[in-house]
Amino acid sequence: MKKSINAALLLILIGIISFILFNFIKPSETDSIYKNNARTYYEAIDFSTPESTSLAFISAWRSADYITFYILLHPDTQQALIHKAFYRLDILPFFPEKSTEIDETLKQTANMSNIESILDLNLYLDYLFNAARQHDALPFKLGEDARIDTVIKDDQQIIVTIKTDSQPQEISLYLKKLEINGRWKISYIQVPEFPSQSLLWGHAPNNEPN
Repeated sequence: MKKSINAALLLILIGIISFILFNFIKPSETDSIYKNNARTYYEAIDFSTPESTSLAFISAWRSADYITFYILLHPDTQQALIHKAFYRLDILPFFPEKSTEIDETLKQTANMSNIESILDLNLYLDYLFNAARQHDALPFKLGEDARIDTVIKDDQQIIVTIKTDSQPQEISLYLKKLEINGRWKISYIQVPEFPSQSLLWGHAPNNEPN
């Protein structure tokens, strides 16, 4: 009799615990791994204004997050970069002083046997830019004091000037708004005294709007 009561009490206790777990401690339907509860990584980025995209660019470049940097680029610029970096493999001459070192580092992380970098091309681009960063070959640096300086409207584009805390002292982002979803994307990055920039970013700064 006593054993039956104990068993019944145990079942009741298990039922109470299960009820609490499923009704009070269960994950919310809006739970997300992103701070703003975005559904996807892409939607976690604020593209709503030229300034918000520019701030995301500063943060991504500063933290060597070149996957986010790639996502911030205009689709035409993404296509140009991927075409040069992966399909033609001719982006290394844009870092002439350190091209050999960058190539060796890239082979260790993004060689053709790395299935991830073959299927996910922005990951390959991340490997490339990170290799350039490791060998101090990137065209500009953005430290803690980097900030938006001016915002200028130029026909169908917005030009955002960013003050850096190194050389060059400023760079300019050319942003265009995608008509299909209203996102502001970077179509060109103007870097003073960087001779390969038009080839690297794929477009001239006065490129035509969509």
